[in-house]
Amino acid sequence: MSASSNHRYDSVDYGSLDPFLGTMKDFDLLVTEMHKRGMRLIMDGVFNHIGDDSIYFDRYSKYKTVGAYEYWSRIYDLMNTKHMKEDAAKVEAKKQLEAEGQVFSPYHWENWFEIKNQKGTDEMGPKYMYHDWQGYSSLVPFKDADYPGSEAGTKTSDLGDYLLYGKDAVITKWFRDGLSGWRLDVAKEVPPGFWADMRQEVKQIRRNREMSR
Repeated sequence: MSASSNHRYDSVDYGSLDPFLGTMKDFDLLVTEMHKRGMRLIMDGVFNHIGDDSIYFDRYSKYKTVGAYEYWSRIYDLMNTKHMKEDAAKVEAKKQLEAEGQVFSPYHWENWFEIKNQKGTDEMGPKYMYHDWQGYSSLVPFKDADYPGSEAGTKTSDLGDYLLYGKDAVITKWFRDGLSGWRLDVAKEVPPGFWADMRQEVKQIRRNREMSR
């Protein structure tokens, strides 16, 4: 999957391959050649956090779809400079962003992260403060409550549908593309109910594959 750094734990887009690693044609060829040799492909799944430069967070306003930081920083700017209430600022921020040609994800990426109306700074400059991973502001965790299987979450959450339950969910999409398994990063920092749900989904994929042989 695409990422910004060499370590690749700062995912940019779960649904696409990084051009640095190759194309989907290359991926298909790799899967085919591995299967010929009795090998199976396992990818590293980082489903606890993404990069601040990801399409989901978009701290640097690079992408057409509105990211969470892009959205909330606009809201907080309106609240702090125009003295607007939060509800009014949300309406105005959405109006401004759409007028600039931006679109909102049907999965509501803007709600997946904890971003505060509190100014701070890091090596990239001034910013609104947000929950980061282990003090690294380039890595941004999802809110626990948005995971399916968490104590506060449901299987119908936007994050849950995007990652696991939706028709085009990224975790199961890669199995359709030839993946055989996931190695899961920082598993202890994701609500355990999510992994239980994921296990059931993956087992069903395996059963379906066996029945189709």
